[in-house]
Amino acid sequence: MASKPDTPQDRYREAYAVIAEADLLSKAGQEIEARLKYEEAWRRLKKVEMESPDWEPTILRYRIRYLSEKLGKGAGISRPHPKIRKISQKADDSPDQIPGSLPFIPIFEIQYFSRREDVPINEEKIRQNMMSAKGGSYSSTVVDQDIRNLYSTGDYENVQILTSEMRSEDGDRGVRLAVLVDPKPILSEVSLSRLLPDGRSDDKLTLAGRDLSPDVVQIGKLVGGELLYRQSVQWEKVYRKKGFSEVRIIGSLEPMEGGKAKAVFRIEEGPRRVIRKVSFSGNHKVPAQEIQKMIRLQPKYLWSDRGVSNAFDPVQAGEDVERIKNLYQNQGFLDVMVTSHLEENFRGLAIHYEIEEGQRYWVEEITLEGFVFFDENKLLKELRENSRKKEVFDQTNLAMIQADGLLRGRPYSPNGLQASIETLQDLYGGQGCREARISARFLAGEKAKNSLRVHFEIQEGEKYYVDKVVIRGNHKIPDSEIRSKILLSPGDSFDVSKERASQAALLATGYYRDVKTFAEEGGRPNRQVLVFDVIEKPQELSFGLGAGYVWDGAPKRGFVLVAPFPALLSFNFSAGWGMAWMQTKKTVQEGIGRILQNQPQNAQPSQEKKRIGE
Repeated sequence: MASKPDTPQDRYREAYAVIAEADLLSKAGQEIEARLKYEEAWRRLKKVEMESPDWEPTILRYRIRYLSEKLGKGAGISRPHPKIRKISQKADDSPDQIPGSLPFIPIFEIQYFSRREDVPINEEKIRQNMMSAKGGSYSSTVVDQDIRNLYSTGDYENVQILTSEMRSEDGDRGVRLAVLVDPKPILSEVSLSRLLPDGRSDDKLTLAGRDLSPDVVQIGKLVGGELLYRQSVQWEKVYRKKGFSEVRIIGSLEPMEGGKAKAVFRIEEGPRRVIRKVSFSGNHKVPAQEIQKMIRLQPKYLWSDRGVSNAFDPVQAGEDVERIKNLYQNQGFLDVMVTSHLEENFRGLAIHYEIEEGQRYWVEEITLEGFVFFDENKLLKELRENSRKKEVFDQTNLAMIQADGLLRGRPYSPNGLQASIETLQDLYGGQGCREARISARFLAGEKAKNSLRVHFEIQEGEKYYVDKVVIRGNHKIPDSEIRSKILLSPGDSFDVSKERASQAALLATGYYRDVKTFAEEGGRPNRQVLVFDVIEKPQELSFGLGAGYVWDGAPKRGFVLVAPFPALLSFNFSAGWGMAWMQTKKTVQEGIGRILQNQPQNAQPSQEKKRIGE
């Protein structure tokens, strides 16, 4: 299968080949087919021009102008037949309209073909999923959509619609469409085999059958190349988790009678590489135990963390190198270098990390600019006292972590810089400056080569107040209950910290699957509408267990049990047991009453009911 062009030059070459083909068709007198090719080339070049505007604009303009001239002259095609309805002229005013395009090219005939002789096609279903129809107008855009529609049914692959020129009995010129589809067969069997290094194959797979049960392709369902690929990828992941980092799985279909097929997967397992040892050298300032906590690939024991794996993966190994760098950089070693070396023998794989720590950088000075709402001393005090354990996003580990902000005389760290920015952002957000923007840069220090001056640039923006609070998405829970959790009211400063706290309080109730907050412009200057968009959880049965006893003053005692479903069970040591169903929790008392009615005559249901209620 030919690879899809990836560069503007590749796409231009393909368009140029289409132009050459169109020129030959035009010289041969096949005007309609030539025009279709000119239109295709024009669309290809316009797409290149749009997606890569800096690539050879002079050449693109020249070729597009050439095609526009060809299409503007009609490419030698005569005017449409007067009996044929014209398309609305509004389509020609579209900026994407092909210049000089004729309003109508009739479709005289549509033929349907199957690439599989043993699998019949449903022509009626194909027609229902196509907008192009016999007697209608030809449009390459509509044909492209027809192809997408046929793919979306899930019944076909390798869909093509070919166009050729033809004449009607009256001599009018039009087109014939040939629809070629490859109908998917029904999967009847799945076979797996192992490819050996010498080219032979057998069925002695290393992994157990339960690890390789098909979960993408299913027997009795339609199957195609995409599903085979997805199943292969899924099984490759299973193999890699077991240490087969070089595994390759290729799936194919073997046709069978009756429109069925057999899926054959050939597995090239490769060597199994399991990590037996991890070591470090050059780590003088950071203990090996601290480094080992950061990496994922290492020997696995019963007490190992869930994220640890002893199956070697080259991608994961590269990520471990980045994690070690990230650990050092957040302790001030910005120039750290880490390389990994592999050593393999019959016992397994050993990974050795060689570390060049470099020098540690310290914060010499913190400066700010752009502040008006607060003075500099207030901002610096905030950075000193309130920048501990800030939630920041670690870009290496792709997770939210807690980090302390930067302080003068302490090591510089990227996460610490983010924590300081969050501290200033929270300070301004707490005063209603919700659009404040904080950026930072560091400069070389003046006192030492390994010192840095950190400079914050502040864009305070305007101070906003809450215009009103709007609640959306609630269908079962009333507004009043939601508002009781919201810490902001109309007229308050638009405090971002209270906004987040309100959001957290609503989520903590357990009634909502998600709660989103955002601001909309209010009706007055410096006023914004605070919107809470909630998604309620579906109603669920409450499961629980409750127990109690009923005593009527006699030696007879009854045992009452509220089951984990809406039912009430009663057991009486002398009279047996009974059950009363309840529709909701509100009918518990009624259910108890019905059970108590089955007690002996000397019982007093009303009193017992009252006691249980107490």
